Amino acid sequence: MKVEGAAAEGGRTPCIWDTFAHEGRAEDKRTGDIVADEYHKYKEDVKLMHDMGLDAYRFSISWSRVIPNGRGPVNPEGVQYYNNLINEVKKYAPPLCFCRCSSSSCPSAPFSCGLFHDISHPFRRTTDPPQCGDRMYELTCDSDKATISIGSTHYLITQLSYKRGTIRLVDPKFASGSCGLPSQSLSPSYLSSSGFDHYQNGWWASFISCRRRIEAQSLYQLVPCLSNENNTFVYVVVADKGNSLSYLYPSCHFVSMILAAEVRRH
Repeated sequence: MKVEGAAAEGGRTPCIWDTFAHEGRAEDKRTGDIVADEYHKYKEDVKLMHDMGLDAYRFSISWSRVIPNGRGPVNPEGVQYYNNLINEVKKYAPPLCFCRCSSSSCPSAPFSCGLFHDISHPFRRTTDPPQCGDRMYELTCDSDKATISIGSTHYLITQLSYKRGTIRLVDPKFASGSCGLPSQSLSPSYLSSSGFDHYQNGWWASFISCRRRIEAQSLYQLVPCLSNENNTFVYVVVADKGNSLSYLYPSCHFVSMILAAEVRRH
């Protein structure tokens, strides 16, 4: 109501607040017919929030857009608008706060994905109908592997436990044995904003670039294939999140951080 606008477009019907505003009962006599016009400008709005440094967007669903008559058929245009908005947000980062609803009518649960079986809510596959699962837990399935997206990067799932409520992830570059920095820096705070939480004693791999070689320091492990003869030495520090970057040598700077242990679902 406060941001969408397009009050009479896309199959939407008036809600109680439309009636309230059109009766002139709003303090400034304005209505929600246009407001910020996010219905037409959602791509610009999401990019603007990203450029401002915001890492989350909590939005509401207008049920008079999704179910115009209050009950009965769902309006496909309304569902498509919110799908488009969610997909746009996911280009930059998964939503931090989104109201999740399960549906008993989902035909695909439980399901198998890669080598994992009996998977159910909140997970869904990319090919599942919109009412199935939660988009924050969307899986891409191949014959022998399952992946999940965090930000712009796909991570391989190596363990999924409903009993412990945990998922174990690995960067695909390291799973294949290739040498290179992670596809995306995945800090503990970023992981939490992606709908996951981490154990307080979780372990992280922090990549450090140094202008000088570090001697007699077991915490810093040299990554030879990322180092070169131009006095650039890349090290990886594997430690819990509180100690991984507690001290940096003067000639070193932080490059990237990825998960090196399991994460917990909310």
